[in-house]
Amino acid sequence: MRLTNKILFIGLFLFINSYGGSFKKYQILVSERGGRVDWSYRSDLIVHSRYGKDGYYDVWVMKSDGSDARCLTCNISKIPSLHNGQPSWHPDGRYIVFQSQDPKFPHTKKIDYFYTQPGHGLHNNLWIMDLKNRNFYQLTKVKFGQAILHPSFSPDGKKLLWSQKMGKDKFNWSIMIADFVEKPIPHIENVKSYQPKGKVWYEAHQFSKDCKKILCTIGSGKRAYYGYDIWEMDIKTQKLKRLTFSPDVWDEHAHYSPDGKEICWVSSKGYKYIPERWSRTLKTELWIMNSDGSEKRKITHFNEQGHPEYIGERVIISDNCWSPDGKRIIITLVKPCKGRSSSQILLISISPGSN
Repeated sequence: MRLTNKILFIGLFLFINSYGGSFKKYQILVSERGGRVDWSYRSDLIVHSRYGKDGYYDVWVMKSDGSDARCLTCNISKIPSLHNGQPSWHPDGRYIVFQSQDPKFPHTKKIDYFYTQPGHGLHNNLWIMDLKNRNFYQLTKVKFGQAILHPSFSPDGKKLLWSQKMGKDKFNWSIMIADFVEKPIPHIENVKSYQPKGKVWYEAHQFSKDCKKILCTIGSGKRAYYGYDIWEMDIKTQKLKRLTFSPDVWDEHAHYSPDGKEICWVSSKGYKYIPERWSRTLKTELWIMNSDGSEKRKITHFNEQGHPEYIGERVIISDNCWSPDGKRIIITLVKPCKGRSSSQILLISISPGSN
């Protein structure tokens, strides 16, 4: 699928035809406080995190046009009342897995802002919500110093994937895969840990369509926030295939297209950032490549003057997800200088070109 280079901003009506052949359009669904996004396999619903005015995340659901938004974890006595976020759909649409901060560990507002929030995952457990009977089930029990990130189900709904910090060592992370069992109550079994490159930083992203491989980001282990590249791992053999080759570039949040032929991810390629000062220097855009790593191309230009989508300030595109038909991608856009409450959720429509 060749992607577009003509851009329409919904509401602004700005057009550009720099390369020809096809078009893109952007629509802001959540203008502030948006977080991680995931599109239902079976419906027009998008589950996502929102950063509340109380300083904590909650899980929300909305239609793909941004309407009918409602909170699924607000004021629920069955779950912890701190951070609840990073949600992901089960393929049958009945369950949502999410991260929830464990209240038994000591914490302060400062710790919660930086470390226990879902994007960092310290002292987060995995929970399941059953939308049919409105029950909640805790899946894991982390120990002090452990963290959990980015849970997601396999396309057949039988496996659960996530990343887990195994102890106090900031580079001792693992890719985790477990069986998801629905009866007698939803729980996980046969939990397995994978460290194909040893004790480094891993962030698991998604199963392949055939459930035999996963996409992940792996750091170099030399220092924090350095050497991030996109890899594909064969689950059975743990054999790795490297898809990006730029240790000085921040590459993260990779997802297969529904047909498995392409991968979208975020990258700082073309922008300079300093790992030790990433929060002040990092800029990222949405990119797409073929599933074998070829034909990498930049899709957005929010950080570049001369493009209609230019924001006028530094932005970070973080999480993203394809629509079930593969024609749209939903993204989270963060304006670091304005803080977490400025985060937006945008919908990008992508039409095939004629190239």
